[in-house]
Amino acid sequence: MEPGAASERPDVRIIVPIHNAPVATRRCIEALVLETATPFALELIDDASFRPGRRCVEDLERQLPARIEAPGDRSGLRSVLRVRQETNLGFVETVNAGFARSTEPFVVILNSDVTVCEGWLGRLLAVFRDRPRAALVSPLSSSGGLHSLPLPPGWSAPQLAALLAQSGREPFDAVTANGCLMVLRRQALPPGPLFDAAYSPGYGEECELSMELRAAGHDMSQLAVRLLQIFLTLVLRDGFFHADMHQGN
Repeated sequence: MEPGAASERPDVRIIVPIHNAPVATRRCIEALVLETATPFALELIDDASFRPGRRCVEDLERQLPARIEAPGDRSGLRSVLRVRQETNLGFVETVNAGFARSTEPFVVILNSDVTVCEGWLGRLLAVFRDRPRAALVSPLSSSGGLHSLPLPPGWSAPQLAALLAQSGREPFDAVTANGCLMVLRRQALPPGPLFDAAYSPGYGEECELSMELRAAGHDMSQLAVRLLQIFLTLVLRDGFFHADMHQGN
């Protein structure tokens, strides 16, 4: 079955790790349900949020089932699972636990402060159809480190996303994933936890995962050349330079 094709059980699980920030979380989930037509299962993991954040996740669990295949509703939401962790484990261990529970062929890791735009999931899944060896796909973002495309003055994120979708630009091989939103193909991943626990509670784990996946099937010398080309393009052509030169930036 092609990724995203309709079925009783969706091919995609979207895991959203949550710790506090109820306003951003609700905005994230409302956009996710509204803008995602591809069928998906949703897992909300409350990583020991304080009372306002906990209530937000509980409210979402109670309210979202009404959107599942509701008449006239184009949302791809097919199921909702809420997991409450009484002890704060941090991003890495929370995502690893959610990934271990999942069985779907495709898993999305979505930060709870991300607002997706119309058609986002279908476009990302299409990359896997076109690139059979791909293991991880992530999008450009208006605020996503190396993969940022800042909004032009007066533009909204949906406007820019629509323009990019119409441009027909081909996906490109990136040095590291955009950690705020990653789509993973289970079959192409090594066995075991998704992230290395050494990066717990969370920082740089997406870079390590990207390097591991590249090392499993890519020429690392060509990767080094590509990294230098990207850096010099940003500095010399675009005039951008980040003073904090760790792998995430």
